[in-house]
Amino acid sequence: MLIWAHSPPIKASVSITKSREKAISTKDRLAVILGGPTADLLAYSYREHVFHRHVKGSYTGTGVTDEAYLYTERVGYELPDYLARLQMPRQVHWQGPGFDHPDQDTADTAVTVRFVMDGALEIIEHLDPYVLHIGLVATNIVGYKYGPPYPSICIYQRPFLFAPMLGKRTRVG
Repeated sequence: MLIWAHSPPIKASVSITKSREKAISTKDRLAVILGGPTADLLAYSYREHVFHRHVKGSYTGTGVTDEAYLYTERVGYELPDYLARLQMPRQVHWQGPGFDHPDQDTADTAVTVRFVMDGALEIIEHLDPYVLHIGLVATNIVGYKYGPPYPSICIYQRPFLFAPMLGKRTRVG
């Protein structure tokens, strides 16, 4: 299995008869771009329409409820139950060394990384994909909201986020 994190898909070097390509991200556009039109699973939570974000004050889409962010799939595709069960709360008190942000929209924090990685682990466990594209958007969103010199910009970049995935992949084969 190949795992790409924020990398373009390399389709020319992969020749398989049945697609085993998956993509997961909180943003719809990133999941679609990474997985492409041939992916047999594109899991995402919200649509990143800047207009909606500024006018409505929150992200929108079928994976957004008043209480939580959920995974969704393209129209005409069915999301597997194990991804449909995952939820990320809409509001979080986000804090760490040097910062404290109460009552934040979770999509504006690095908490999204854990949500995406939990979903990626579920995909590996259940589907054994040939290629798994993982779109992590926290540095982009956190950087725009809080600015690059802010300590919260790097808080999620810890090796423990990828370690469970690599361990799971070793056990799966």
